[in-house]
Amino acid sequence: MQENINHQTFTISGMITKILDDSDYTNIKCEINFNIDAYVILNSLEQLEQLKRRAFDTAIFNCTMVSAGLRPKVKCNTILFGKEKKFFDC
Repeated sequence: MQENINHQTFTISGMITKILDDSDYTNIKCEINFNIDAYVILNSLEQLEQLKRRAFDTAIFNCTMVSAGLRPKVKCNTILFGKEKKFFDC
């Protein structure tokens, strides 16, 4: 018998692999690790631009499970990105 995992909090390590819907910057739908749908609530367009800029950077996502299955859906409570990478042309 499968345990009900909806509404439990999980930590996911990975990256944002796609922004699926950003038409309303206060409620973004994105994809984590190519197979998880994540809903993120933002407070400003600046946060949306930062999220887009940091896509594909490794992060830790503190999420609440909305629904399980082949393509789980989660609500992100916190996203922790690592130190921003710097590149130099030589």
